[in-house]
Amino acid sequence: MNSQNGIRGLLVVMAALFVFVTHCGQPRGTDAEPQAQDSSVAAEQDRAIQENKDSSEEASKEQTPSVPSQRFSPQEDLDIQYSLRWSWEGATWDESSQSYVFKNDLGYMFGVKAGYVGIAAMQLVVCEDAREIQPTLGYLWKWLPLRFGVRAAHADHNFTNDSSFAGNLIAERMLDPKVKLFGNAKASGSPYCQLHVLYVPLNQDASDGFKLKRSSIHFQGWYQAPNSLEKMALDAKVHLQGGGLVPLYPSQQPTSPSSSMEVDVIRYPARSFQGIDPTKLVALEVAQKVLLQMSQTTRVEIRLPNE
Repeated sequence: MNSQNGIRGLLVVMAALFVFVTHCGQPRGTDAEPQAQDSSVAAEQDRAIQENKDSSEEASKEQTPSVPSQRFSPQEDLDIQYSLRWSWEGATWDESSQSYVFKNDLGYMFGVKAGYVGIAAMQLVVCEDAREIQPTLGYLWKWLPLRFGVRAAHADHNFTNDSSFAGNLIAERMLDPKVKLFGNAKASGSPYCQLHVLYVPLNQDASDGFKLKRSSIHFQGWYQAPNSLEKMALDAKVHLQGGGLVPLYPSQQPTSPSSSMEVDVIRYPARSFQGIDPTKLVALEVAQKVLLQMSQTTRVEIRLPNE
């Protein structure tokens, strides 16, 4: 009897550990897994992530107010329309250098002449308090001292997606002034509090013919150190995928004339260079930081249809 109890206790512990790892084993804030590539590039990217991820997140937090997510509850099967646009708020157009110019918090001037990102997917994320927890261990479930479970999916996890998931491979141009339709999906009937956007390396042409060449972000321009008149060329790209969870806000026009829920995804490139000292980083590290902070400073505005 003691032996059976010992075995049963061991199975309970193993099951609990299994569920804990399944539930907590993946990061929820951002994706940072390299695509298949040569070992030297992979090693350089790994070093860039380890040394700069924390500082990038901290710099983004300093410039982005901590505002709770707002809750949106579209009816089940309501059409969702995702659109993409760029805002150069905080930057000015410089005709002489043909670039958007802005200064970061460290006093460095940046000029962006061209910029591109590869985007693959987006999905609305169900509010924490509305996610169902389901048992997954069958017979062993009744022996667990606490009712652990696997929560509903995040867009950055490899679990089942919410019906609000939309996928589309697009090479975007940062200087494109037009609003671009990304894709459509359906509401699941659950309340939503966040959005996840996923950027990935692409081999694809942008609208102006520029080819990304296995890059998730690639921008060109220059920077100028404080108290210096010399402009240094900047050409930065990275092969990593990246993304983040961002809160939802009501649109300035809270109702939509269409029958769809409109999700307007706005990126602010000038906010993505905070905390960056280009004299202390290689170009790949600069690109990695910009991609991470661009994901974190994205603003998502929701327009619900007229009742």
